[in-house]
Formats: sequence, structure tokens, C-alpha cells
Amino acid sequence: SSYYQKRLQQLKNANYINRYYRVYIKLTLTAMRFLESQNIKCESPCRNKAYIDRLVYISRLGIELEKVNIPIKLSWELKGKNYTDWSRRFIGEIEIRNEKYIVYNARDDIQYNRTIHFDINKDLDYQNVLVLTETLDIIDNRKKFIFPNKVVSLIVPESRIQELGKYNTLSIKEEIEKYYNLVPEESDYNIADYKIGDTNIIYMPFIDTHRVMALNSFFSLAMTDSQFDILTLEDNLDKLIELLSKE
Repeated sequence: SSYYQKRLQQLKNANYINRYYRVYIKLTLTAMRFLESQNIKCESPCRNKAYIDRLVYISRLGIELEKVNIPIKLSWELKGKNYTDWSRRFIGEIEIRNEKYIVYNARDDIQYNRTIHFDINKDLDYQNVLVLTETLDIIDNRKKFIFPNKVVSLIVPESRIQELGKYNTLSIKEEIEKYYNLVPEESDYNIADYKIGDTNIIYMPFIDTHRVMALNSFFSLAMTDSQFDILTLEDNLDKLIELLSKE
């Protein structure tokens, strides 16, 4: 809009911003010094045009995570001096429910996602991985996003970061109690979170591909006649049915 164009022009006239590769805007040294005086860390812009879109994506992601009180430690703060560190595609590290996760973003691009798989499989520092994506179509019964060196593999739609913030602080027991209007008890099965009567309840707002694999293995053994409910976001239903019904 003309309002924002005028504001940007004012910042440009004051030597706070410049155009970068015509379509981008970058901070000048004057702006960076001012922000650093406010204890806001700044990085010099990347000179590789192909990498700028990634930086723009990370910036937007950081803003969305900040809104829901989930700090992110960015990849360039974590990467070491070895090529095997800085060549990796991870975005950074976040903490969800007191557990650290290494964060990636996946695309609707088989070749790119193969490099993600390779990257995650060689990581030995994190037990949990969180993969952000525009679409859940990145996973199916062939592209499982399952990693032998990980405990949890969460697939989170980028449009659901607000729900990720809620999940970070909520009480699972209280959420189940509100849904069923009954007080849940500890389940007899490790695969479930709680139970109400003979119904075992799995609270999985985001698809955890490792948990789905464990459920398929459990059900294939037919070890119980008990009922199992999965509480999840409505967006996940079709994909969970697909993943659970093909095993």
C-alpha cells in the first residue's frame, strides 16, 4: 500500500535501508548499529542470491515462533567450523514441552527431501526432529519421514505454528478431560497417554511418524481388543487414516 511505501521511503531517506537485488530490502550499517544499541543482534546480509529466500523464510518463521513464545536458536549460531556442520540444511533448534528439537523445512520436492533425510540421519546430537511443511503430502507409506536415530519426528504444517505454541504449554490430561468431560487415568499401554474406561487415548495434535509406526506395529500384533482413540487436529485426519490403514 502507499502507506508502507511512504514509510519505507522515509527509512531509505534516513539511510536505514537499501534495496538489495532490486526485490529485497536490507538494513544499512546505520540501522544495524541502532538495533544493536537496543540489544538486537544483526547479521550482515548474505551475498548469495540463491540463499536469500531461505533467510527470508527463516526470518518469517522466527517472527511466527516469537508470537507464540517459542524461541529459536538459529542454525548459524549452532554450526561449527567443519564442513559437515555448516553444509547441513537444518534451520535451528527449538524447545517443545522441555524437549529439544532440531528443525527442518521440507518441500514438495522429492530430491530436496532426500537431502533432508540424509541430513537428519547423520545427526547424532538430537533425539527429536520437527519438520515444517506446507503440505502433509510430503509423507505417505513410501516417504515415511522415519529416522532410526530419532525418538520423535513431528510433521508440523507451517499454517499451524499457533497451535504448536498452545501445545507447548497445555496439560495433556486436562485437554483429554475437557474433550471427554471425564477424568482420565494412566493407560496400561505405553503407546497411549491416558485411558477412560476401556478406551485408551493417544494425544497427537501433530503427526509423529515414529508414533504412527509404533501404532502400526502394535495393532499388527493384535495384542488387545481395547479401543484406541487418537486426538489430533482435523487437518491430520485423512493423512492419519492413510498412514494407519496401509500397514
